[in-house]
Amino acid sequence: MKSLKSLALVLALTLISVTPALAHSSGHGPQQVTNAEVIAKASYDLGQLIQKGEKVDGQTLDDSWNKATEKKIHKKDVRYYVVSIKHPETGKEVFVLLTRQGQFGGVNFTGSFDCIK
Repeated sequence: MKSLKSLALVLALTLISVTPALAHSSGHGPQQVTNAEVIAKASYDLGQLIQKGEKVDGQTLDDSWNKATEKKIHKKDVRYYVVSIKHPETGKEVFVLLTRQGQFGGVNFTGSFDCIK
């Protein structure tokens, strides 16, 4: 089951990373990505941080964060998305910053990022 989730996240990541290259219908601007694609990419990036044992605001996140089902777009702008992911047991939220191109920009527990003020 875990490998199936990982495969789904990788596929979503591929879609997001390929979208800008394919998004030039008639050569006029980028195609919109869906909220589901953005959330899948944020989930994938959070999973990578968990797997690598990276710290978020000084805390190492355990595997239980991968079981989160409450995920949503917290903020969006023409330059970025902020996705909130709520821990299934504690209710604590982590926020993942992505550029509109789908690049990981950071993660924290506040949802406030200096680069987007």
